[in-house]
Amino acid sequence: MITMNGTAARLGVGSKESGDSLLLYGSYARVDYNATSDIDILRIATHRARGERMHEHVSIHTYDIKDLIAMAKQGSLFILHLLREARPLQDPREFFSELRNAFVAPKSYASAAKAALTPASPLLNISEPLFQRSAQTFM
Repeated sequence: MITMNGTAARLGVGSKESGDSLLLYGSYARVDYNATSDIDILRIATHRARGERMHEHVSIHTYDIKDLIAMAKQGSLFILHLLREARPLQDPREFFSELRNAFVAPKSYASAAKAALTPASPLLNISEPLFQRSAQTFM
């Protein structure tokens, strides 16, 4: 587990006593960040709170564990990316394991990707044959 060395306290989020989990995700978790990258932290709480906070170059996104579990059961791409890439900074209640256990992958993300891209397809000039040949590149 990566340590934060007091960073949570300085940012005013997720003390261990609160039971909140903090996950590093995005470019810093994948280790493909650059000088303009921000640090993305997901705070998992047991209650709904404000969605996003910024502190210098740190973005803190807060989600209720119940909402994340519901997203996992629906096979959310966001949850899939978290499971593949996120790095727990602190996880006293093992919320990350709960997400992994609740995740149900759909047979394919192609229909969801197509539905998301359809409104933009005239702008992107994505034809049906191109989508069928290269669906993975659009997800």
